[in-house]
Amino acid sequence: MLAKLPIELKALFYSLLIALLLSVLFAALLCFTGLKGSALYAMAKITLVVSVFMGGCYVSKRYASKGLIHGFSMGVLFFTFLLILSLIVDPNYIDIKTLLTNLALCLVSGGAGGILGIGLSEL
Repeated sequence: MLAKLPIELKALFYSLLIALLLSVLFAALLCFTGLKGSALYAMAKITLVVSVFMGGCYVSKRYASKGLIHGFSMGVLFFTFLLILSLIVDPNYIDIKTLLTNLALCLVSGGAGGILGIGLSEL
C-alpha cells in the first residue's frame, strides 16, 4: 500500500507513527512513574520535534538532494496536518502563540532532519 504513495506522504505517515509511539511511551511514563502532569507540555514538544525531524530525515534521504527544502516541506506538511486536526477536534483551543511556536518547531526540526538526511543518503 505504501509503495505507490509519494515520498512526502510516506514520510508523513512515518512521522505520525513515531509521534504515536512516543505519545504512548510518554503516557506510560506519566502513569507508572512519579512524573507530574506539568511535564506533559515538554513531552508534547519533544514528540513534535522528534517526529518531524525523523520525517525530514526520511524524505531528504530518499530524494538525496535539497535536504533543507525537503525538510522544511515535511515540517509544513506535518504542521498543516496538526492544524487541520486541531480545527476538527476543538477550534476554540487554538491560539496564535501556540500556532507560531509549533510552526517554528516544525520548520526547524524538519530542516535539521533534512540536512541530516542528505548526509545519510551518501552512506
